[in-house]
Amino acid sequence: MTMIAIDEIQDHPRQKELYGETIVDNDFVESIKDRGMLQTPIVALSSEILPEDQIEKKYCMIAGHRRLMAKKQLNDHAMNCWIKEYNSAIEAEMDLIHSNKNRQKTPAQIAAEISAYKQILSQIAKAKQSHEITETENNDFDRFSAITEKLKIDAEKPLNSSKIIAEQTGLSKSQVEKIIKIVTPEYRDKIFRAWQEKGLNQESFVDVNAKWDIAEEQWKLGNISTDAAAKQIDALKKEIESKLTPKKSEKKTNKTKPDTKKEKEPKPVIVQLEATKLDAESETKLNTLKWDLDYHKEAPTQSILVTNKNGEMYELDLSPIWGD
Repeated sequence: MTMIAIDEIQDHPRQKELYGETIVDNDFVESIKDRGMLQTPIVALSSEILPEDQIEKKYCMIAGHRRLMAKKQLNDHAMNCWIKEYNSAIEAEMDLIHSNKNRQKTPAQIAAEISAYKQILSQIAKAKQSHEITETENNDFDRFSAITEKLKIDAEKPLNSSKIIAEQTGLSKSQVEKIIKIVTPEYRDKIFRAWQEKGLNQESFVDVNAKWDIAEEQWKLGNISTDAAAKQIDALKKEIESKLTPKKSEKKTNKTKPDTKKEKEPKPVIVQLEATKLDAESETKLNTLKWDLDYHKEAPTQSILVTNKNGEMYELDLSPIWGD
């Protein structure tokens, strides 16, 4: 335990991102004044866990943001802290989230925690994959050993993110999966990409995205339950998918063979007779091509429609027969 000047301790940037502004009431401040801190805050060297552009002071608070705020309001100049060493920034973030485990959280804060856990597990999964490929020691996966042990992650098995998050947050696996469905951008993007590949138009895209936003916002505000929000999203998905999936009758129609008996549009000229009139030789040539001719000799014409035995119609140039 070390006495550290309060001016040398900064809040962890993720504290505000996950839980909002740190607020303490008068009762809490008076409790710190009269009874002191019943738990010693945990800090880390900022240079070990924060990117350079986020470093403001020598130490970064991990567990004890409200106690630090109370000390500031009491105009104290120093406080006792445990200085903990970390192998990685996400190990420190895990401790930060764990230190807030028992606080009363809003739906938005729960969503932020789940999102944070998903990001952490994603990094571990990537490091795990790299470890499996390279089989080298002291790589990223080895640096996460403290986390993998705490989360009971088996290096030989695939990560079960929903199960791990449920164990860490105290929620059921089912609730975690519903919240992921409600608030996770990656989940929504995956669904929308699949819909767009099936032909979802821009108007429908904007409409369903707005309705999804409303369900998410109402849940975060606490106006509807997790189950209700998840049901709204499932209803949206069902509505869109029903529009994108052809009905059975339509599928049958698509499979119907074209009516070969239906009159076809005449095709371009394909034959020019070399004879000056229709004689036996010309008819022999035509019969050789297996065409059934239907024509009229009463008046000169530049072309006639002929039909072959397959019912296909052609236009036959007769100008060589009648002359120019």
